[in-house]
Amino acid sequence: MKSALAVLLVGLLSAANAHAQKITAHRLHQLTVQEHPALLATQQLIIVWQRPGDSLHQAWLTAWERKGTHWKKIRHSVRAAVGKNGIAAAGTKIEGDGKTPSGWYNLSRLFSYLSTVPTQLPVTQLTQADKWIDDPASPAYNQYVRGETTAASYENLLLKSDDYKYCMVIEYNTQPVVPGKGSAIFFHLSNPEMWPTAGCVAIPEKHMLPILEWMQPNQQRVIWILNGSSDFKK
Repeated sequence: MKSALAVLLVGLLSAANAHAQKITAHRLHQLTVQEHPALLATQQLIIVWQRPGDSLHQAWLTAWERKGTHWKKIRHSVRAAVGKNGIAAAGTKIEGDGKTPSGWYNLSRLFSYLSTVPTQLPVTQLTQADKWIDDPASPAYNQYVRGETTAASYENLLLKSDDYKYCMVIEYNTQPVVPGKGSAIFFHLSNPEMWPTAGCVAIPEKHMLPILEWMQPNQQRVIWILNGSSDFKK
């Protein structure tokens, strides 16, 4: 997995200008057809990457849709916030390091504060009983729990801020769950100042809503997070 991912990261960025990296449909097509056909199982793809000069927690995000073996850009590049300590190299993410894991992961369950969301995806409306367990010693580590828990630590999902107004699970460290390798990695709303996250990927609401409207329940949805801090040097 690591070696294949490294080939993909280098290949995807190799044709880009050193000061304004671009992800092109042609290069994405080459990668899926010639180098990593497993990506052809994905219909809806979110790509997150960093450009030279970005701060550790600054990133960019685009959305792509696959038709056959060809990719079409659905959303142009928008600013995204990632972990306060940047994006972790493949396989190095650990609990509490303040980094966003690199690699590609399915986007699954959608949570919201609202009962009605402009999307065709199923939505779980959050309550005060909803938690995500971040205690590595708990049998429910990196899992969603509604109700009581014996875990020593957890994150409440119904926040006072708007961060989790729309919150989608990034399936990092879920199959299998490895204690201590990181938990509660979500794709959610950023605040207006684009503050860093604890390891999630966040974008403004004005950019999140069109993505939720675009996503389809019968399509495989993947988020691909590139570790630009090392790959731009290759």
